[in-house]
Amino acid sequence: MSLARRLLHPCLWLVLLLALPAAAQPLQIRELAVLADPLGRETLASVSAPARQRDFRPVAGGLAAGYTRQPHWLRFRVDVPPSGGEVWLEVQPPYLDDLRLYAPERAGAALQERRAGDQRPQRSDGRRELASTGFVFRLSAEAIAGRTLWLRLETSSSSLLLLAARTPAEFAAANGLRLGAFGLYYGLLLSLCAFCFWQGVWRHDLLHRAYLVSLLSLLLLMSCINGLHSLWLPEAWAGLADQATSYATLLSGLAANWFYRHALELRREGPGRWIWWLNRLALYAYGLGLLAPALGLYTEVAGALFQLTLLTTLVGFGRSLWLWRAGRPGSRMLALAHLISLSGVFTIVLLLLGVAPGQLWLLYSSQIGSLLTMAAFGIVVLLRRQGLEAAHREASERAEQALRQHAHERAARREQSRFIAMLSHEIRTPLSMIAGAAQALQKLMPSASEEVERRHRRIRRGVAGIEQLLQQLLDQDRLDDEQFGLRRSRFDAAVLCTELAEASEGQARLRLDLPADAAQLHADRTLLATALGNLLGNALKYSPAEVGLSLRSDGGRVEFAVSDRGPGIAPELAARLFERYTRGPAVGGVAGSGLGLYLVRRIALLHGGQVGLSARPGGGSIFTLSLPLEGEP
Repeated sequence: MSLARRLLHPCLWLVLLLALPAAAQPLQIRELAVLADPLGRETLASVSAPARQRDFRPVAGGLAAGYTRQPHWLRFRVDVPPSGGEVWLEVQPPYLDDLRLYAPERAGAALQERRAGDQRPQRSDGRRELASTGFVFRLSAEAIAGRTLWLRLETSSSSLLLLAARTPAEFAAANGLRLGAFGLYYGLLLSLCAFCFWQGVWRHDLLHRAYLVSLLSLLLLMSCINGLHSLWLPEAWAGLADQATSYATLLSGLAANWFYRHALELRREGPGRWIWWLNRLALYAYGLGLLAPALGLYTEVAGALFQLTLLTTLVGFGRSLWLWRAGRPGSRMLALAHLISLSGVFTIVLLLLGVAPGQLWLLYSSQIGSLLTMAAFGIVVLLRRQGLEAAHREASERAEQALRQHAHERAARREQSRFIAMLSHEIRTPLSMIAGAAQALQKLMPSASEEVERRHRRIRRGVAGIEQLLQQLLDQDRLDDEQFGLRRSRFDAAVLCTELAEASEGQARLRLDLPADAAQLHADRTLLATALGNLLGNALKYSPAEVGLSLRSDGGRVEFAVSDRGPGIAPELAARLFERYTRGPAVGGVAGSGLGLYLVRRIALLHGGQVGLSARPGGGSIFTLSLPLEGEP
């Protein structure tokens, strides 16, 4: 907000300096009236005829007829100072094309035509009577005292004409104040440009770039509107001075809509996409409008474009309020900027379209509004940038925190892996001793009773169960390691199934359904054997009946299927069956860790495959393991 406060006092001085020249008009313009010339055939003789005087329409302040090609005739009188001398008649704004003043050169003389307009270069070569930002006619007070003067206007821009009469001293004072106001105005605009350049963010930030382009285009437009460009253009470039304001207006509208697209965060998709399309329409309209001055169609195009500008600014204000409600950075200042812009655009559009009365202060107030709007938009850009930088810092801090957390977790995992490896070694040593002692006892007592044999089998099953649990814990730890890599090789999947069936304790209940053709699989053979072993082990444990193992190869994939006639899987359990430590409530006294199916899924995912479960018709379950035939090398 410090930038806004710094701009407040200069803007107040700017209002005062621009208001003083308009207020300092001791020589009054009286009986001002206007007559439209639709066909462009009127002459001084026809409009000054007594019968035509009732056709003139009185106006207050000045003429505001909007965008029209038809000429207008103004009739007026000017008060003269008691001391005589000269009266300087000033016509604003400075972008009017063709002005023809009919006034006497001396007392009692006939009216003489004197021309001005932006097609006549502003030089001290006699083509214009006085070098000024407006058009100034030097008149003799004795010659015009009590005389009616006539002024003909024809222009391709808005038919806005404002008159002011002063003595030379009064004109010098008012012109000095105006130039001082212009200096302050353009100094503030150039300061905004320099500040934006100095930051350097525009090099890599599109919003800053759009703001800078919009600011530079406004600077060009204001210099043309105030006639500063005509002070230094040579006579040969009079045509450029005539078209400069039209092109600057179109370029400024194009740049402003480009900036609005990014400032309002317009998107092609979403609930506000119609605003995006409206903005796109405005961009195309102003882009195509750049052809209008060259084609001589600016008068017809400008009015429609200004109405479109009023609509887009109104919609932009609504969009900024929505962003404010959504909590976007800088959205409050964005709404304020659009409110200021809306008031300025509303004023200038009504003035240029001929709806508002012709007043010089309205023309200047719109320029001050443009300055305040760009200053507010500059604060929006800064706040938006600060928000992005804060979000970037926060994201960087979160990333650093995540890296620290990740390093901590990796250290904890390494410690866990060492602990599991140590625990496995410490447990397997006494297990080997127990297994060896049981085997020795069996050899020492070859003719033991059935009860002794049953207890020997229980010892062997217990030792095998503990070893299987330890192996599953080691497999889980290895598969969960982020640095783990598959050791792929090419082998026949049917041969692997046969070997697993032959090594299974329940071989008698196992039925194989294998294809005659070899199914060459590119995978980690050890891990795949572990996955299929877990599926077969579960099926043999939970199904007292026959268990099937089938293999199918089709479409670049191979599918293993293990079917059983067990109790089946409840639907509520099936959704989380492959999660870690998940076991069903109906497993009875069957030993297990809840890691087997979790390992199956991890191995399948590591190979780019998938595991599935379905109910078998007639009771039981079917587990499928599908893998691509050709894995990543």
